[in-house]
Amino acid sequence: MDIVIRKIFIIHTYGIGDLVMLTPALKLLRENYPRAVIDIFVGEPIVGEVLLENKTVNEVLRFNPKKHNLLDKLKFIYKLRKRGYDLSIVSTGINPLKGGLFSFLAGAKQRLGEYVKSKIPFYTLQVKADGSKHKVYTNLNLLSALGIKTEKLPETFFEVNLEDIEFAKNFIRQLGAENKILVGFHPGAGENQQFKVWPKENFIKLGQKILESYKNSCVILFGGPREKELCLEIKEKIGSDVFLATDLTLKQVASLIDNCKIFVASDSGLGHISSATNANVISIFGPTDYKRSVPFSQRVHLIKEKCRYPYNDLINPNYDAKRTHTCLSKITPEIVFQEFEKILGRR
Repeated sequence: MDIVIRKIFIIHTYGIGDLVMLTPALKLLRENYPRAVIDIFVGEPIVGEVLLENKTVNEVLRFNPKKHNLLDKLKFIYKLRKRGYDLSIVSTGINPLKGGLFSFLAGAKQRLGEYVKSKIPFYTLQVKADGSKHKVYTNLNLLSALGIKTEKLPETFFEVNLEDIEFAKNFIRQLGAENKILVGFHPGAGENQQFKVWPKENFIKLGQKILESYKNSCVILFGGPREKELCLEIKEKIGSDVFLATDLTLKQVASLIDNCKIFVASDSGLGHISSATNANVISIFGPTDYKRSVPFSQRVHLIKEKCRYPYNDLINPNYDAKRTHTCLSKITPEIVFQEFEKILGRR
C-alpha cells in the first residue's frame, strides 16, 4: 500500500466465539504494526470483555446498532470519521456487504474485507472468502492482502489479570474443591443459537455418571444470566457436588475454566473461551460446520454428528435457527463419557 498505516479500525460486530477466533490475527497485526493505534468495534458490550486485558488493541468501541435510533448511529459514525483511520478490516464471518458499507461510512482510507461471489465496491482491498476453512485461518488470510504472513501455528488466547486468577482460586477454595477433579459444563449457547445446544437431559445424565464414577470430582455449571434457570434445573437433577458459576465476568469465567480438568460444551462462546485455557475441552457439534468453527486448540476433543441441515454462516447466512434437529440427540451421554475417560487415561 502507498499510505502509512498509523490508525487501524477492526470491525467485528457480534459473537464471543468469533472474537476469540480473531485473536491470532490481532496478535499478528500488532506484531507487524507495533506503533499503530488499533481499535476494534463490537456490537455487544459483553463481547468486548474478551479483549479487556488484551494488549493487541488500544480501544474496544462498544455500540449496538439494534438498540439505538438513527440519530445515535449518525453520531457514532461521525465520531469514527473524526478519528481518521488509515485502514479498516472487516473480520471474517461478518456480512461482507454490510461490513463494507460500515467501513466506508467510517471513513477509513483503505478498507479490507472478504467477498463471496462478486467483489464489493466499498472495499479497496478484498480477499475471496473460503467457507471450507477454519475462521482462525480465514482471519489470518485477510492479512495476506497487507503482505502479512505467518509461519507459526496460530493459537487463540484470552488474557486475564492477577485479580481474576485470585478470584478463581478463592471460588474453588470456598467450594472445598482444591483437591478435586473439576469438571465444567456449559449447557447453553448464544441468543438465537439454541439449535446448537446439546439436550439438557444429556448434561444431567453425563453429570450423574461422572460423579458416580469419580468420587473425587465435582461439576461447575457455567452460564450467563439468561441461562441461570437452566443451570439451576440441571444442578437440582444431578444432585450433590454440583455448583453454579452464572453471575461472573468473562474474565472470571476464563480464570475458573482454566482450573477445570475437563470442560464440556456445545458450540458456544464459552466453548471457544475454554480452548484458550489449560482445560481439556469436549466440544459437541451438530448442525454447525465444525471445520469452520470448532474451538481452536490441540486440547479440544471434538464429538460430532452429521446433520441433515448443516449450518455454515458463509454458505447459508439466512439459516433457520428455529429448525428442529435430531443430530445432537444422537450424541449420547455414554459417547461423551467415553471421551471423558480417554482424557483421564482410563481408556
